[in-house]
Amino acid sequence: MCVIARSKNLLGPYEPCPHNLILTNIGKNLPIKAIGHVDFLEDQTGKWWAVALGNRPLGYPFRHNMGRETMLVSVQWDENGWPTVGEKGTVLPTMETESTLTLFQPSKYIPGMNVSDHFNGDVLHPSWNYIYMPLDDCISLIGKSLQLRGNAVKLSEDKPKAWLGRRQEHFFFSAEAEFYFSPTQNEEEVGLSIYMNPGHHYEIVMTRLNDENCVIVRRRIGSLSAVEAKIPIDTERFLLRIDGDQEWYRFFYAPYEGKMKQIGMGEAAYLTTEVGGCFTGTILRYFPVVMEKIALT
Repeated sequence: MCVIARSKNLLGPYEPCPHNLILTNIGKNLPIKAIGHVDFLEDQTGKWWAVALGNRPLGYPFRHNMGRETMLVSVQWDENGWPTVGEKGTVLPTMETESTLTLFQPSKYIPGMNVSDHFNGDVLHPSWNYIYMPLDDCISLIGKSLQLRGNAVKLSEDKPKAWLGRRQEHFFFSAEAEFYFSPTQNEEEVGLSIYMNPGHHYEIVMTRLNDENCVIVRRRIGSLSAVEAKIPIDTERFLLRIDGDQEWYRFFYAPYEGKMKQIGMGEAAYLTTEVGGCFTGTILRYFPVVMEKIALT
């Protein structure tokens, strides 16, 4: 929730707004929860706006897996100089306004848009994120490909690792990547992960176990970790995919130019703030784990 007060002196006394709370979704039975942390801004045309944080729970009991997201709402000032924020003091999934935000120039990246990245530019697309500080030379754009140089750090370790991710922005999504990789030692791996934090993540991985190359689906929930599916493969070029909805993450594998096959799934509820304790949300990510530095293209 948010309240406001004003004063002509920084040290007060302060006068509270007569219609506080100025913004809250508490008790409204709305799909957006936990509204707060409001900031005001005025655009170049004199229109006023507010940005706030909120979350979109998966269902009841309320659990959210996409972190606290930024919400944009309009602001009107009454004749007494007090603000009315959003739709009668609430944030709805969709709201109409007579104004258009014009303060910033349009970006090449619009959150929520479909992105197909062939890594053929000089810099990474703005939708990509690192974790910790990037390792030297661990992420490179070479030709028309992304090259990751891994180290012997597992996903469950709270240490710098070769890691490139994009935030989950929708309940319903499909994320697919093409890999070229051949492990040379047992437990070297590369794959796609849906990642909350070191203790809560699922992944589909191409690896080498007991001297056999295979694709596995592995899930970690707190101190519990298990390989829940395993199929042998004999190719160095392959596709991996993760599909998501409000209840499940599903994991798919295909040899290059082959047909996708689902080989595992995991509940979305276990990768939420209420379970994992991390409020920044889940990230879809590329990663390699290798015993010596080698390249993944």
